[in-house]
Amino acid sequence: MPYYTEKLSALRLKRVYEIAAPQVCQYLDAELNHVLSKIKPSDRVLDLGCGYGRIIPRLAEKAETIIGIDSSLESLRLGHQMLAEIPSHHLLCMDAALPRARR
Repeated sequence: MPYYTEKLSALRLKRVYEIAAPQVCQYLDAELNHVLSKIKPSDRVLDLGCGYGRIIPRLAEKAETIIGIDSSLESLRLGHQMLAEIPSHHLLCMDAALPRARR
């Protein structure tokens, strides 16, 4: 995934969400609120493609533990800085995609 690791990571990705159109923000909030309505205090949540951890603070309000996975080290470094006050999260660098079968 070179696009997310090289071109749209960390501060660039953060900026995309900051300048998103109001309709996009409304959709993203509705989606997150739906997810939050399903989480119980004892749950462990996996955030695949977490980027810099944009939604982790909201998830941490409801879940016991949040594991964020992303392939961009740059985004994860920013996430570690931004989420330092949230003890219930862990950020890991890995690619969650399964390798394609050989033909």
